[in-house]
Amino acid sequence: PTEESNEIRGPKSKLIGPELKIKLKYSLLSCLLTAAVMLAYFLLKDTAMTAKAKELTPEKTVVMSAVDVSLGDMRNRLKIKLALETTGGEHERWLRSKQYLLTDLLIQMAQKKKASDLLNEVMQNKFKRELLDEFNYRLDPNVGRITTIYFAEFYIQPKYNEKQSGAE
Repeated sequence: PTEESNEIRGPKSKLIGPELKIKLKYSLLSCLLTAAVMLAYFLLKDTAMTAKAKELTPEKTVVMSAVDVSLGDMRNRLKIKLALETTGGEHERWLRSKQYLLTDLLIQMAQKKKASDLLNEVMQNKFKRELLDEFNYRLDPNVGRITTIYFAEFYIQPKYNEKQSGAE
């Protein structure tokens, strides 16, 4: 080809016409534009998610003392220790000062349960939700919220039975 023609030599010396040259330019431009949009989306999405995560991520965890409670069936005891995630800051300090209230609520709520109410993970998660709702209801929402409750210790133990000791 001469310099005046709009044809370009491709692989194996085949000629690429002007129409194909335009299609290649548009395809390349389309790919670059798509890549730029995808990059912007992922960067902005990540930034938005990070900002939201910082807003929702608890800053502090308050670990309560372990409590040993007679369950409602009066044949079993529950030993339980809670770790409470809070929105942090002043709320964490305030929450530490209110542990007596939370311990009392925990005992009251646990005494209403039977061992059969707490046997599996689904029932235990329901109990966590009940505790979370009750704790947040009783605490000042202007100071902060408890966001998550974890069981740091959780086990059900049959009470000591005198009849069993005579069998030995």
